[in-house]
Amino acid sequence: MSLLSFLQRWTSPAPPPPPKGDPGLRELNLLMLSHYGAAKKDAISRVGPVIVSGFSEMLLVWDGRRELVTSYDETTANLKFMAHTGLAIDLLVTPYVAPNTEDGKDGSDVLVLPEPQRVAMKTYQTTLGLARARLDVVDFTPEQRERQKRIVQSGDAIAEALASEKGMARAEYDALLKETQRLAMANVDDAASRMLTNMNDYIIAWRDLLGPAWKDLRVIVCGAHQIKNGYLPSQYFEHLFHGPSTDYRTQVCDGGCRFGDENAAGQNIMDDRVPRLLFMEGSPRPDADRALDFLATHIVDAQMGEKLFADSRRLHRDVLADASSRVLAGMTLPAFP
Repeated sequence: MSLLSFLQRWTSPAPPPPPKGDPGLRELNLLMLSHYGAAKKDAISRVGPVIVSGFSEMLLVWDGRRELVTSYDETTANLKFMAHTGLAIDLLVTPYVAPNTEDGKDGSDVLVLPEPQRVAMKTYQTTLGLARARLDVVDFTPEQRERQKRIVQSGDAIAEALASEKGMARAEYDALLKETQRLAMANVDDAASRMLTNMNDYIIAWRDLLGPAWKDLRVIVCGAHQIKNGYLPSQYFEHLFHGPSTDYRTQVCDGGCRFGDENAAGQNIMDDRVPRLLFMEGSPRPDADRALDFLATHIVDAQMGEKLFADSRRLHRDVLADASSRVLAGMTLPAFP
């Protein structure tokens, strides 16, 4: 076998396993999947306007249009970049020095970094200097500009000391880092305010555009991974639909969300078994096709769950869930650890 053939075999993905089950019976399941896809397509044809929201972008899908907007402007980005100063520095420190014990001592009151981290710290200090030179031309308010200069000043003092072989007193490092983070959180406040104001301006404009269809609005908030508590777009739409709350949990279909409305033709275009606000994982940016398919799955599964199990939530759980619980209750598992 040639080296090229070996590498191709080694790096090629494993072939899919052969299909299981009798071909004739499998055909029944393929037809079910076909019917399921048709039902989802029909469900989407009945829904009203949908907003798909990522962290910084929103996409309105309605009446054949797809309008993408962003709430994340240049100033917001720059506030975020500067707010990361303390994080960037501490990532070069905490993993490479002995942690404090419960009494706050580790036998050394001086932080001295290994040589590779000292070099990295010096590089970061140089980049801080370049950032400092840009602060007077970036679109900050006078108060914000002064805050960024203080962030750079604190960061530079830390970097200067930790880039040297002598290191830095732990107490001084902790104090400067704490001050840097205090300033950074003021940046965070400003960034959140700008993003939410921009979001709200777009939503007001879309409300006027939608007219009577506004009452049928659904929102799918999307993210790359599991939703974070207090996720900014989720909070905004929770406030929009449900009013102020300190319980920052995007709605999931719990069977208690009743939003039924009928249009002029008597069609229930807001399925009362599916909440207005859903979260979709695995999509860091708004993806209209994926979001509509996701919504259709929720609608059809709720309808089928109610019809087949008298429980609209049933198909939002693994179909094997209840049976698995019963089987595991009587199964002897190996001891662990």
